[in-house]
Amino acid sequence: MRISLTLLFAVVLQLSAANGYAQRIRGTISMNNVSVEQVLNKIEESSDYVFLYNDKAIQKNRIVSVSNNSGKIQDILDEIFRGTSISYTVVDRQIILSVKPFVRKIVEDATIPVKGMVKDVNGEPLIGVNVKIKGSNVGTITDIDGNFTIRTKKGDVLEFSYVGYTVQNVTITGNATLNIILQEDNAVLEEVVVTALGI
Repeated sequence: MRISLTLLFAVVLQLSAANGYAQRIRGTISMNNVSVEQVLNKIEESSDYVFLYNDKAIQKNRIVSVSNNSGKIQDILDEIFRGTSISYTVVDRQIILSVKPFVRKIVEDATIPVKGMVKDVNGEPLIGVNVKIKGSNVGTITDIDGNFTIRTKKGDVLEFSYVGYTVQNVTITGNATLNIILQEDNAVLEEVVVTALGI
């Protein structure tokens, strides 16, 4: 007799090693191109166990084939539910079928924090320097003390740019505290002077 549940138990007891019921069917089983429901019915007819499950959750009409000579119910269930998200738990003479809860994989954050300070050749902190991961839109600017913090990956190139100074690129090799000294761009300064003087 199959018992169909609308809602499965939220919490069930795990099979005890001291369970006195043999989890086997009487005889062997060999069924080709049959539904999951037919296999479960066959197990019930050939054992002292009944199944509890939600019809839609286990896709009872899914077509499977099974051939097992051991008679172990566990082996049969492993075969028909291989590659699916169905799990089962034995409580006394009931076998509860349920869908394994979805576990979100935690992807390790591959970025590392990089901080530092940007100064000019005189050791004065530069405010508002653009600090950007080259080839991306990720960036930040230095604060009033010339400090910055940015998350990046090993191998990324940080680009430091500031009006009147040459651009400087630094390749990240690991967690680091960077001390960047920007050089004045003489070409830009000369252009500014020429424009200002009207020459």
